[in-house]
Amino acid sequence: MPMPQDLLTLKTLQKELNSLLAPGKIQKINQPEKDEVRFVVYSGGTSYTLVASANPNAARIHIAYDKKENPYSAPAFCMLLRKHLLGATIKDISIAGDDRVFRISLSARTEMQDVKDFFVVVELMGRYSNVILLDENDIILDALVRIGVSEKGRRVIMPGAKYTPQPKGDKAELYDKEGIKSRLEKSDKATLYDALLSSVNGLSKQSAKEIAFLSENAGNPVDKAIEEITFFDEIFGKSAYKPCALKDYSDFFVMPYKSQGDENDFVFFPTLNGAVNACFTLSDKSQREKNYFKDIIVLTKRHRDKLVKKIDIAREKLIECDDMENVRISAELLANNQYKISRGEPSVTVENYYDDMRPLTIKLDVTKTPAQNVQHLFNKYNKLKRAKDISREQIEEYSKELDYVNSILDALSRAELSDAENIKDELVALKIIKKQGGNGRKKVVQKSAPKTYEKDGFTIYVGTNNVLNNEVTFKIGRSYDVWLHVKNHHGSHVIIRKNSENDVIPDSVLSSAAETAAYFSEAANSENVAVDYTERRNVRRIKDAGLGMVNYDDYKTVFVTPKNNIGK
Repeated sequence: MPMPQDLLTLKTLQKELNSLLAPGKIQKINQPEKDEVRFVVYSGGTSYTLVASANPNAARIHIAYDKKENPYSAPAFCMLLRKHLLGATIKDISIAGDDRVFRISLSARTEMQDVKDFFVVVELMGRYSNVILLDENDIILDALVRIGVSEKGRRVIMPGAKYTPQPKGDKAELYDKEGIKSRLEKSDKATLYDALLSSVNGLSKQSAKEIAFLSENAGNPVDKAIEEITFFDEIFGKSAYKPCALKDYSDFFVMPYKSQGDENDFVFFPTLNGAVNACFTLSDKSQREKNYFKDIIVLTKRHRDKLVKKIDIAREKLIECDDMENVRISAELLANNQYKISRGEPSVTVENYYDDMRPLTIKLDVTKTPAQNVQHLFNKYNKLKRAKDISREQIEEYSKELDYVNSILDALSRAELSDAENIKDELVALKIIKKQGGNGRKKVVQKSAPKTYEKDGFTIYVGTNNVLNNEVTFKIGRSYDVWLHVKNHHGSHVIIRKNSENDVIPDSVLSSAAETAAYFSEAANSENVAVDYTERRNVRRIKDAGLGMVNYDDYKTVFVTPKNNIGK
């Protein structure tokens, strides 16, 4: 879920960014994502990485402390930024129009060594977010997201057009104390919280809730609310300024909000940028993982549906083959009664010695001789017999592949970017996706490794995809180690590595490994999940099946509630 862009918080962030980066020089410009630009700024003896993202689910501007791999060929917008802004000095970072828009003023030298001003505008507007480069006259040089004339109701964001801000609603601005007071006093909303949301521009639900929480019991709640808005608007540099984030990193604040809990519910940072970075790094990673695997999941599900259809067709063919024995009997009876048939007869009735000599009428092809009719029935029988054998083989083959594909979908449902290369290798082998050809330098990608953790002196290994399941079971696991897998569901292979063959696994270790096996499986959201365990020697690969597909015997079962014990 994207975090709200609260104007009160953004104004404080702007002041902090301005204090750190102005005046600073831009040393590098990169565009690691199609919707994200990074400026390396040298200021006050320190290099900072300023992120400006138009990701609709994580639009933001802040100093980043992580690194991202850049594409081999820089996108056109990045090249344009480099052309005009490399070596430029940041003069000022401000909030434009008292809205969720950052305006970075820059001074740069042209190729002719003339000094020229530029502006980078970062609009944090959800799905309308953008990063736009302007010249000194606010003429658009280019933008991350171009918007053409044909798009009704929207501004034109195209090179050569005059930049105009996003239209705003009819709410009072944060600086307009009289306007806020008037709207709040006239509001027909049932609560101060609702009145604040409908009356004041730039308040998130969290900030409106906090201001209402601090104001609603005062003698004059409206005056108190305006006082609190002013307090938050001017908090930067004050003793109350304590940048923090909720412990689950779902939101960040300029100070711990009492309406969100006590101070134990927050993680504190030296700077607001630190809190913003921590929250958005986690959110951005999660969102990009979902987007990265989205197309792969669609293709894999499409392949799964094709397999289901093929199995249905093969089963329908098997039903057709149910008449195979009747065709054979008719062929034999007709062969033994050819002397009774005259050419051109539409049918013949014979005694069926397979059914107590009861009469059986056999239809004939009037264009064929009796011998040809006999041969036709025998040919039909043989064709049905072959079709039956082929259909059975197809059902077995397609069912194995379907089970394998479902196991890949299960792994994709919880995959991290580090799992991508392993899973893509499987999908290439199944011809679900094409192998990417190399052009230029080869990108070296670190494939994921099994997850591990320690429990009471034992090491537990967890596979998170089929490639790693195969590694955990058949490369890491020794014959006497304990192997676990959720019962009757797709999921991770788990190995408890014994320190010696005669080791006895404590119940605490077995339970921990079983909980983890259940957590990394299709049954992760269930309770009282059955997990089978046995010695690794009792686990065997299924012939002609995909990686990680196994049979096992001589096992026991334990029932647990799924739990991720890795890192605990």
